[in-house]
Amino acid sequence: MLSRTAESCFWIARYTERAEYTARLINVHYHLLLESANQQDQHAIWRWYLESTGQLSLYEERRQPLETMVVLQFLTLDAANPNALVNLIGAARENARGIQDQLSSEVWHHINRMHLAGRTYTPGIIAATPHRLLTEVQDTCYTLHGIMASTMLHDEGWTFYRLGKDIERANHTARLLVHPILLQMSHEPTELSDLHQ
Repeated sequence: MLSRTAESCFWIARYTERAEYTARLINVHYHLLLESANQQDQHAIWRWYLESTGQLSLYEERRQPLETMVVLQFLTLDAANPNALVNLIGAARENARGIQDQLSSEVWHHINRMHLAGRTYTPGIIAATPHRLLTEVQDTCYTLHGIMASTMLHDEGWTFYRLGKDIERANHTARLLVHPILLQMSHEPTELSDLHQ
C-alpha cells in the first residue's frame, strides 16, 4: 500500500469522525440554550464549546459576539474555519478524490453526496432548522462508516481508516474529560468523585 493511500484513508476517517462529533456537540449545546433564556448562559456555553474544541482564539479574532446564530454559522459554514462542518466534509472528499480508485464506488458516491449537500447549506437554513441540518450531518457520517465497513476490503486501508477514526474519537473524549475540570474547578480535586462531576 502506498503511504499516500494510507494517509488519505486515515484523514477521511478523522475528518468525518470530527464532523459527526462536531455536529452532535453543537446540537447538544444548541438544545441546552433552548432551555435557558439567560444571555450569560448563552455566552458561557458557547465560550466553553469553542475553548474545549480549540477554536476560541480563531473566533475571537473576528471580534463577533457569542450569539447563537453567529456561532452556529462560524461552526458550520465559515470558509476560514478549518473545523467548520462544510470544510471538514470538503477535506474528507478531497482525500477520497485522491484515492478514488482504492475506494468502493459506494463510498465515493456517498462522500461526494455529503460534499454536494454541504454546498447547499446557507445561513438561512442554519437559522431556520439547525437541528435538522446537524442531524443530517451526523446521519451521513454514520452511514459512511457503515458503507466503509460493508463495502471495503478489510486490509491495510481499512486499518488506517479505523486508526484515524479511533484517534479522532480518543482526542475528543480526552478533551471532554479534561476541559470541564479546568473550567469548573478552582481547587485541586481531593476525591475521585470530584473528577467525575
